[in-house]
Amino acid sequence: MQHPVKIVTISIFAIAVSASSAVAGCRDSFGVKMDWSGCFKERLMLIERDMQKSRFEKAYLAGTSFAKSNLQHASFADSEITRTSFAGADLTGANFKKSYGSRIDFSKANLTDVHMHKAELQRSDFSGAILKNTRMTKADFFRANFDNADMNGTDLRSSNLSRASFINTKFNDTRLDYAFLYKARMEGTDLRKVTGMKQEQLALTCGNDKTQLPEGLTKPKSWPCPASE
Repeated sequence: MQHPVKIVTISIFAIAVSASSAVAGCRDSFGVKMDWSGCFKERLMLIERDMQKSRFEKAYLAGTSFAKSNLQHASFADSEITRTSFAGADLTGANFKKSYGSRIDFSKANLTDVHMHKAELQRSDFSGAILKNTRMTKADFFRANFDNADMNGTDLRSSNLSRASFINTKFNDTRLDYAFLYKARMEGTDLRKVTGMKQEQLALTCGNDKTQLPEGLTKPKSWPCPASE
């Protein structure tokens, strides 16, 4: 039988080694396949960097700019990204599962095949972004801006899209089953090829005479919404 004191000593040593390794990783400079998981990286300027396949899981990245960087297949799962900028970045195949924050800038970013299941990204800017085949299920995009975005093949099932804006958004085979669309702005948007939308969902949205509807749905009597809404 091992002596109790030895067990405690070994445990403390293991924790110390683990903590030392984590700190060392957080001090690593940026690069391909780097690992900043669990690191505190606030307000850094990482513009036009190559950080493919890097890991930022459970990291604190508030205010950091990754604008125009190559972040293909990077993982930001469970990370805090309030006011973080990914404007113009290549995020193809990246993972944002359960990431959270508000006012994140994804404008004109490539988010093809990105995983955003259960992400909480309220008031974020996706204007002009490419969101083809992106999984955005059970996520929170309250007041997000998707104007002029390409959302062909995007999966938005069961997501909160209340007061989000979809002006001139491209919808082709986009899934909206059970999505919450209260006061979502869809004036002039072509919805003919979305799937899963019900009349009761459409009735919650804000559209106008130029909004094109899926087959079987009719213009709600509540349209157009007052400009103040």
